[in-house]
Amino acid sequence: MKLRQKLATVMAAAMVVTAVPVVTSATTTNSLSMSSVSIMKDGEIGFQYTPPTSTTTTSTYTVSDADLSLDLEAKGTYNLASNSQSFFVTIENGEFSKAAYDARNELGTNTGKHSIVVNKAGQYVDSDGNTQNVRGYYNDGQGVEVEVVSKTEIKVTVAKNLTPGSMVNVPIYAVAKSGDVTLTVDGTDTVVTSGKYVLGTTSSKKLTATASEATKISVDGGKVGKVVVSEATKSALLNSTNA
Repeated sequence: MKLRQKLATVMAAAMVVTAVPVVTSATTTNSLSMSSVSIMKDGEIGFQYTPPTSTTTTSTYTVSDADLSLDLEAKGTYNLASNSQSFFVTIENGEFSKAAYDARNELGTNTGKHSIVVNKAGQYVDSDGNTQNVRGYYNDGQGVEVEVVSKTEIKVTVAKNLTPGSMVNVPIYAVAKSGDVTLTVDGTDTVVTSGKYVLGTTSSKKLTATASEATKISVDGGKVGKVVVSEATKSALLNSTNA
């Protein structure tokens, strides 16, 4: 290969590398912590929803302490006990669930699961027996609060001391729509670093079936070959009613 051809090849490869989009701009160890989370079109992410059986019955939202968490590392040492800071997280191709955040707040600092029952008026009965409006609020009891501002945005307020390497853990409860479900953190001038995180791509199908090889079948029949059935979402086979 001539020298000019080699230089052209190297330059073309460099252009390809620089054209690859960077998902996160952070140099810290920000991450997503997942446990049994599936991404399905119009499906719940991080919580379970039981719809009402009629127009007059209630619905139930069930969450656990850590199905899905956005873990953001502090950029330095901060004393925020008397001077809180807030940053925002937006979601693309999804919607945050206000009722699920209320259920998480009811769970408090305990581990395990908790459910809230929501009536048709958008109210639920808390652990003290009081009826409250669903507002989308969570306080971890250690200086981190999450408030659902809109269907596509939450506000995270941090009011605690942080040291390098300590984490701000933000639970994520949302409903997936269509396409890549993405979280974007705007941490400008705050304790955390801005970044973009892809939860996954939604699937409208629970199962996919593929043949190991293309086979021609005559009108008299024939063998298809090995057929592999895969779950597009977790537990699709387990929950199938037509298996």
